[in-house]
Amino acid sequence: LIPVGTKPGETIDDPDGVGFTNTIQNTGTTIANISLLPTPPATTTNLPDNTKVTISKGGISATYNYTSTGGFEFKSGIGTVGGNAISATNPVRIDNVAVNGTDFYAVEVDLPENTKLSTDDDMLRGFPVPITAYIEDNATPNGLQTTEPKNITIDRVYTGYLKLVKESGIVQADGSITYGKTALTPVPGDKIAYRITASNISDPQDGTGNIILNAANTTITEDGTNYDASTNPNGNNWALDNDSNNFMDTIHVNGAYSADGGDVELYTGKDTKTLTNTEQAEITQYIVKYLNVIGPGQEKVFTFQRQVENNPTP
Repeated sequence: LIPVGTKPGETIDDPDGVGFTNTIQNTGTTIANISLLPTPPATTTNLPDNTKVTISKGGISATYNYTSTGGFEFKSGIGTVGGNAISATNPVRIDNVAVNGTDFYAVEVDLPENTKLSTDDDMLRGFPVPITAYIEDNATPNGLQTTEPKNITIDRVYTGYLKLVKESGIVQADGSITYGKTALTPVPGDKIAYRITASNISDPQDGTGNIILNAANTTITEDGTNYDASTNPNGNNWALDNDSNNFMDTIHVNGAYSADGGDVELYTGKDTKTLTNTEQAEITQYIVKYLNVIGPGQEKVFTFQRQVENNPTP
């Protein structure tokens, strides 16, 4: 869970652990004992230092601590395997898996304090924890060896996966718009176009039987009156009367909004909003609802325009 109000660039103080249920299958020709170990991701820095990973099955478990320079270090274990205590070389193991048989085990990934948001511009990814399932071919368990049959499942944790980007641009005489994030300096009569992009930055389906992250029932609220210097300094002020001339600073441009398949509700009013089905200059709030799923790698774009009011100040 990401705390409400977490802004881009902020970190999460102490992320909750995330649980996974993984499946193993014995595709060999004989009954097999399958051992389980966390292994470093392909890009070792993609997993934060001091991430804790616990693998468990039944009453046994093993906990590891990760660093990008040292990989996974065994920290503690509960229970025994083959008559010996769980250890760095005697990991959690599922015994006597029948030919073509399947079984399950649990993994908990606990990210460290001050973990970054997955949706930040310099991230745009999850935190991967590969779990290697392998068949120990040594009479005395000695950990994962390169010659042992193995397969990898990646348990990937996201600290947020739906990214919102808001941009604006001044509509030129020829109708062209250059969107950006920098502050604009419009003059009375100019039309300002706003573009809000909601994108799902999580990984798409790869292989079979995997869980993917869908963004369902996404709602975007764009309120032009929620600016407050003390309580909400990052709010919008485009539907306020900042110059105190009894007119909203910008008015809604009819026919200039598009929701990329979403349902749009238009509202008037400041402190109390009134839903209207009619486009009019006094629109102060847009609510866009995407009832269909925004899947991994997909995005939805909402655009609208406001014209800077051109009334003389009394």
